[in-house]
Amino acid sequence: MSRTADFAIQGFLYQFIITLQRILQSSNDEVITIEGIVEDIDIQTPLGFEAIQCKYHESKAKFVLSDIYKPVLQMLNHFKNNETAGVKYVLHAHFPSEKVGTKRNILITELEQILSSKADIYKKLISDLNGFKNLEGFAKQFEIVFGASLSDTKNAVIF
Repeated sequence: MSRTADFAIQGFLYQFIITLQRILQSSNDEVITIEGIVEDIDIQTPLGFEAIQCKYHESKAKFVLSDIYKPVLQMLNHFKNNETAGVKYVLHAHFPSEKVGTKRNILITELEQILSSKADIYKKLISDLNGFKNLEGFAKQFEIVFGASLSDTKNAVIF
């Protein structure tokens, strides 16, 4: 099996384990949708809506903004069409160099950098955002949560 396939499988397993973890931590008044309308895990509570995207980057030496361009663009597109919905966007990501449990906001300059990407794989997502100006509103609704490794997360859920 190729390394690319190994990384993809790890990503799916990570998403599954994070989903299981969120289900086990949930309360009776939460509705969890797997592969929901918005993201990998959508959580509806009486207080609001949380859309969680999971990314696993075990092979990355350190966090680099370009590693999260696609999920940020996808979330930006959802926000553009649902600005008043009050959705909290969470990117739950593992990067070995990041301290587990830390959270990070995204800066307006970083959003501008993402939107200025010339990479072909992002052209459609970026063009769908033409005319969108509320980067500050999105930044207030978005956070990155750095999670544990697949192995550590699995052990925490199982034990």
